[in-house]
Amino acid sequence: MNDLAGRVALVTGGGRDVGAGISQALAEAGASVAVNYHSSRDEAEAVVAKIEQAAGKAKAYQADIANLEAVRNMVAAVKADFGGLDILVNNAGLVIRKRFGDTTPEDWHKQIDTCLYGAIHCCHAATPLLEASGRAELFPSWETRPGSANPGLPSRRRRALEPLR
Repeated sequence: MNDLAGRVALVTGGGRDVGAGISQALAEAGASVAVNYHSSRDEAEAVVAKIEQAAGKAKAYQADIANLEAVRNMVAAVKADFGGLDILVNNAGLVIRKRFGDTTPEDWHKQIDTCLYGAIHCCHAATPLLEASGRAELFPSWETRPGSANPGLPSRRRRALEPLR
């Protein structure tokens, strides 16, 4: 990864699984990292502690990315804490692990609100800071998990977000 010293990255879902790895890799490359989480506070704080133990800069931010106002508040807090934003990694997702016949429309709304609208909310809230940085980068998460109950939703999000790159 390129030298990211002096840059600020926001990783949604940055406290667990792939997001934790992305957060740590960005920090290892020199970026200050805003680690977003929805409900995994302990995991996010552990990622922050690991980054700080390696002399990096990081802070955890709780926000439900399906909620635009929560995202706006999170991005404002990142700006206040780090001075701006250069990199946005839309990694957060939600998979409700049920057989299709056992799902409800509400289950699908929750997944779509997080996986699609959550990423759009983050892009909208972060765009002014990303444009102001003059060296912004946007990364939709390209990851799909083999064997997941619903591997199609993350790939649909990918397609929906391609125009934002």
